[in-house]
Amino acid sequence: MASIILPEESIIKFYIEMGRGPSSKDYELVISVLLKRYLERKWKTECSIAFNIKENYRRNLSDSGYFNIQEVEDILKHKIEEDHPIDVYIYDKKTLSKGKEGRLFQLKRFGKDLKKRDTQSLIDYLKCEIPRKYAKINATLFLVFEWNSEGINFKKVIEELSTLNSKKYPFEEIMFTVFSNEKMYICRLWPEEGQDVYRVEDLLKLVK
Repeated sequence: MASIILPEESIIKFYIEMGRGPSSKDYELVISVLLKRYLERKWKTECSIAFNIKENYRRNLSDSGYFNIQEVEDILKHKIEEDHPIDVYIYDKKTLSKGKEGRLFQLKRFGKDLKKRDTQSLIDYLKCEIPRKYAKINATLFLVFEWNSEGINFKKVIEELSTLNSKKYPFEEIMFTVFSNEKMYICRLWPEEGQDVYRVEDLLKLVK
């Protein structure tokens, strides 16, 4: 599977001018920008965003790394490979120069179609549903909550996840993000726990 790097500004321009809004699958574009900016702060280096591209389109794309907005629209609407366990790659300069894969993410919304948004629903999703859907892969599962996560006992979730077998679980890490009071929390659930807090505008400001 080939991946293609798209500039952050092109992704943002497409999302603002041609995107279908946060309730659509285009939310992945916003989260890809969030992850890039988050890792730039963590790694203290410039990063790039890449997506999987359908193999039959790859040879016809420019190697220059420059795409006009019409080309970006065509790529994001028609040429991204959706049936793949990786939604987005984040590269730092060193990783990119060495031709390595970068940091891999599977993006998942949680809570959209749930009848009950509670702690047990999240535990069941992570411990039962995810292992049924995915094979083992060297990637991070990144959850985006459909609400502010009120009602979730994360201490209990972490306790339950501590029983997971890291050699068998599909993903090497579970993370999530929530918004509260103009702040954005980027949290780690498993195998280690922790969080980073930012102002929303630091990670998600799309217009200067």
